[in-house]
Amino acid sequence: MGNITSINDRKKAENASVQYANAELQRLLSNHTDMQAKNEQARLNKNILALINTFAGQSHTSQTAHYVVSIFQRLLSLKPLSPIMGTADEWREVTRSGDEIRTFQNKRCPSVFKKCNKTGVMLDCIDQDGLVLSTDGGFTWFTSGKMLKHISFPYMPGEGPEEVFVEEKDDGYTVITDPEKIEALYKDAVERAQAREQILK
Repeated sequence: MGNITSINDRKKAENASVQYANAELQRLLSNHTDMQAKNEQARLNKNILALINTFAGQSHTSQTAHYVVSIFQRLLSLKPLSPIMGTADEWREVTRSGDEIRTFQNKRCPSVFKKCNKTGVMLDCIDQDGLVLSTDGGFTWFTSGKMLKHISFPYMPGEGPEEVFVEEKDDGYTVITDPEKIEALYKDAVERAQAREQILK
């Protein structure tokens, strides 16, 4: 009897998660006024519900559900599940500057690149998705080739980029760590954004 109750409870939970997803997706669909966008959203809703139905039918516990979702998110984001080691089999050559500099991309983490000299000695290695920068206290974020995340191995990419507060200089950026200065920059950015909104009204 206990097993039957457990199965029924699990089925109810599965149905509830599918119903919840369907209701939220329908709400998203109803927000579209453009017919082309609405049709595209309907197509995507169908694809999303197919994935959710598959997931709901796998009878996960809360623990295994969290684990599967976290793994799924990393794989869809092309992030490795274990540290990349920098070994020869992990790289493919993407560009060559004459006979001097060769650039390689990591096969397991496509955002990671290394530069080597003609003898194969690594000169530098970066994760181009490893940092996001803000000059306005976190009001907006951006990436820049002037400041990149230099890495060594083994390397495990995080779930998202590292957020760095910076101040722009002639030759690049300097890092800001003073909380009061960061807060002041953010407050100034908010006030400027509000002023622009008032002008546009």
